[in-house]
Amino acid sequence: MQGKKYNLPAGCGFFIPAHMPHEYYPNGTTWDIRWMVPRGSGLPLLYEKLGIKAGVYHLWNLTGLEIQMNKMRDELLNDTTYGNYYASSHVQEYIMEFAKQAELLKKKPAPAPNEDTGNKKRNTYQKHMNLVSDYVDHQYMNRITEKDLCTLLDVTPQHLCRILRACTGMSPVEYINHIRIKKAKEYLGFTNVNACEIARRCGYENNNYFWRTFKKATGLSPGEYRKRYHAVEL
Repeated sequence: MQGKKYNLPAGCGFFIPAHMPHEYYPNGTTWDIRWMVPRGSGLPLLYEKLGIKAGVYHLWNLTGLEIQMNKMRDELLNDTTYGNYYASSHVQEYIMEFAKQAELLKKKPAPAPNEDTGNKKRNTYQKHMNLVSDYVDHQYMNRITEKDLCTLLDVTPQHLCRILRACTGMSPVEYINHIRIKKAKEYLGFTNVNACEIARRCGYENNNYFWRTFKKATGLSPGEYRKRYHAVEL
């Protein structure tokens, strides 16, 4: 890219403007890369406004970007007629999230002490988020309350919400449902377990609530999702 060679460690991303010749290769046998190619006449102006230029960026939290990417992916998978239009509505959100994670949205450089304080705050938030993620991943089949998460982190409900919003863009309840729906999609896609049992295994005590939540998250009922994606990689 631009006659230069870059080595990307984990937690980094790169931006390449349209029509710029480039090549990229894995350093080893295991390689996980996510990419997108947005198009639109207004994008160059947005990139200029945000200060996004060709190059490599350290991204301090990939969760927000993954959420936006999954939103676009789900829109495309769930609606073959209008999915591309719905997905395009998330493109600017993704770009803004990229700029935020790359720390390009600062109006001016902060003094070093403030930068240190900001980095410590982000690191603390991410450590807390890692604990929450691990807890929910192992307890999603059981009843989980905000009080449980507050006790886990020894924080107030308000601070818990700040942590989740900063790291995922979701409230605690939204994040728990996000994980449960993700697990439900795996059951529907790769097993023949019936929807009522899936609801129970994913921590939903009320089948109707599970159905409504799943429909809201995916645009499909559990039965419709299974018919469309069963035995297909999620």
